[in-house]
Parts: sequence; C-alpha cells; structure tokens
Amino acid sequence: MKEYLTKDGRIVVIREAGERDLQAIIDVWNSVAAEKKHLLTERITDLQQSWFRQTIKEKSGLWAVSEIDEKIVGACNLMPRGAGHVGKTQHVVELGMAILSRYRGIGIGNAMMNFMIDWANEKRYEKISLSVFSTNEPAISLYKKYGFEIEGVKKKEFKIEDQYVDEVCMGKFL
Repeated sequence: MKEYLTKDGRIVVIREAGERDLQAIIDVWNSVAAEKKHLLTERITDLQQSWFRQTIKEKSGLWAVSEIDEKIVGACNLMPRGAGHVGKTQHVVELGMAILSRYRGIGIGNAMMNFMIDWANEKRYEKISLSVFSTNEPAISLYKKYGFEIEGVKKKEFKIEDQYVDEVCMGKFL
C-alpha cells in the first residue's frame, strides 16, 4: 500500500486488490467501458468477471485499486503475457488501467503507474506492454511520461461510433 497526494490535495491510496474488491473493480471497469472510448470491452461479461475473480484470488499477476476517501475510483492490473504459461513471454507483463471519469486528471494515473512499475521491478519482469486507442491522448501522454515507447500501430483496428481508430502498441523495458 502506498499513499500519494493528488493535484487537488487529496490522498489517493494505491493497494493490492483482494477478493473483497471484485465488485468495485467490475463497477469501475464497467463505468469506463460504457464510455466506449477507452477500453476495448463495452461491458464486463460473465467470463471476464470470472477471469477477474480467478486472477485476483490466485494472484496471477497484480490487481491494484486506487482509493480516495475509502472509495475505489480506479483499478489496474499487470498480467503475465500468455497467462504466465508460455516460456517465451515469462519476462513480460501486460498493463490494463481504468479510472472513473470524474477522478481523471488529478494524478491517480501517475500514482498507479508508480505502483505498477515498482511491483514489476520487484518481481523482476523485464518489460511492460500495453495497447491503447490512438484517440486516448491523455493515456498515451501518461505512458510516454513513464518511459513507454510506441512499438507499433495497427491502422484502423477498431471502429468506434463509425470512426476508425488505430491501436497503439507500447512497451517499456525495465
């Protein structure tokens, strides 16, 4: 658990998630997914809920939550690529992040990035990978700030509200 000061003077607590946090994580993910412009999924399916539950319970990677005033306002994860079962990718974790819209822009993303990168370093991973919509400029800026580089772009990979959107693949070597 780590505490960080937000830009608006509040304390955000970033901590490892437990099973008791599952519903709050699903609620955050669903809220962000419903915006249809930040996450691939548009709602968390039963299968995804089961995966969330299983990976939190088994600690196969890291799920973390951000709390302000004891309310979970964000969730993030680092999952071993190939679910940790593929020897060729055991050095890589993949990053996912969701922050409730009314809590964006105050430093929670920075706090979560610090927490996640510290964890990945402690676990001796060598690389963090992610993908992001090309239209999500705040997220791309955040990732670049933490040393992520664009490794490739999949042109017109998605269609969001009748507009083509590229998938930006990014990585950071630790």
